[in-house]
Amino acid sequence: MIVTFAITYECSKGCSYCFQRSERAFRLPHMRLEDFTRALQWLRRCGHREIKITGGEPTQHPQFAGFWEVARELGFHIVLMTNGSFDFGLLPDIGVLAGAFVHLRPNPHEDMALASVDLLQSAGVPIVLSYTITRPGTLPDMVRLAASLRKAALRIDLARWDLVRSNDYVPFGDYPLYRAEILDGIALASFLGVSLNLDCPLRLCMFEEQERDALRANGLRGVCSPFPLVNPDLSVGCCPYPGLLQSSLLDLRPDSLDSRLQNHRALEQLRWTQPMHDNCATCGFWLEKQCQGGCIRGKSVLPMDARYALPFTTAPGGK
Repeated sequence: MIVTFAITYECSKGCSYCFQRSERAFRLPHMRLEDFTRALQWLRRCGHREIKITGGEPTQHPQFAGFWEVARELGFHIVLMTNGSFDFGLLPDIGVLAGAFVHLRPNPHEDMALASVDLLQSAGVPIVLSYTITRPGTLPDMVRLAASLRKAALRIDLARWDLVRSNDYVPFGDYPLYRAEILDGIALASFLGVSLNLDCPLRLCMFEEQERDALRANGLRGVCSPFPLVNPDLSVGCCPYPGLLQSSLLDLRPDSLDSRLQNHRALEQLRWTQPMHDNCATCGFWLEKQCQGGCIRGKSVLPMDARYALPFTTAPGGK
C-alpha cells in the first residue's frame, strides 16, 4: 500500500478539463507542513517508506521544498504527480524521487514540462507521461512525443467530469468515438517501443471481445480500484470519493486502510444503484458488476459539510 498525499489543490495551469478544480470549494487550500510531518512519522512507525505526492500541482505549495526535506530526513522516497512546471534543478536531492508522473497538455512542445522530463530522466528518475484525451486525433502525436523522450511510458485517460461537472469532459455517449483512436494509439506505441497504459475505467462495451482481451494487458478495466488519498486537512478518502472514511489519517490503523476502502458501501452505492446511462441498465457487464460504465465521479454531488464534505449522495446518471 502506498499512501497518496494531496498537499494542495491549487494549480497555475488552469486546464479546462481538470477534474480537481471543484475540490478547492470544500478543501483546505494547502496541507500544513507540521501535519505532513506527523503523517510521515505515523507511516514510518507503521513500516512505510514510500509515498505519492499530488495535487492540484504539488509544487505550487508555498512550502514544497520543506515537504521534500521532511520526506528526505524521515527516509521516504517520493513518487511525484506533477505538470512539470517546477524547476527540479532547484531541489537539493533529486535522489529522493522514486518516480514521477508528468502530465502533458495537448500542445506541450513549448511547455516547461519537457525540460523537466529531460532533467529527471538524466538523473535516472523513472518517468511516466500522463495525457488526458480531450478531443479526437491527438493521441498519435503524444505517442510519438513519448517515443522521442527516451521512449517514456505513457498513461492515457479520457477527460472525466469533476464533482459538479463544471469542467470540459468527454460525455458518456461519446466514448465509442475514441475506440479506434485508443486501439490505433496502442498499436503505434507497440511499434515505437513505448509502454502505453489506460488509466481509469472505460466502458467495456465500447470494445469487441477480442479487443477487450488484448487491452487488458494495457490496463483496461471496468471498475476502479480505490487507493488511500490524504487530503490537505488529513482526511482520508480515495478517487472519486475524496473524504470517504470521514476520519483523519492519524486516527486510523494503517492495516485497515485498504480493507476499509475496498468494497466500501458508499462506493458500491455509487457504482451499482444507478446506471451511468440508460444502456447500462440492460448491459451484462453492469448487471454482473464487471463495468461501472466509466468514471463515477460525476455521479456524486458536493455535500454540505465544509470540512470532510461527505458523505456524497447519488445524483442522476451521466449522459
